[in-house]
Amino acid sequence: KGYGAGGATIDGLHFARIAGTALTLGRTSTVKNCTFSDLTDTGIAGSWEGFGSQIVGNTFRDVLNTGISWLENPAGSGGTLIA
Repeated sequence: KGYGAGGATIDGLHFARIAGTALTLGRTSTVKNCTFSDLTDTGIAGSWEGFGSQIVGNTFRDVLNTGISWLENPAGSGGTLIA
């Protein structure tokens, strides 16, 4: 089982050997310089209210599904950066 965050800044962590999604973001957050490895599902999943988040400088290795999955409310303010 993975981790959840909302309104957080996550910098430089290593998520490894997680069954399922490693990190689910529930609100605007920043995830940078993290490593996601040996995952059975998804590295980062953004949920409906995650608009305006910044996902930058992360490394994804041996992820069996998707590195980043993002489902954002189209009525929100937008502005999410994934780089």
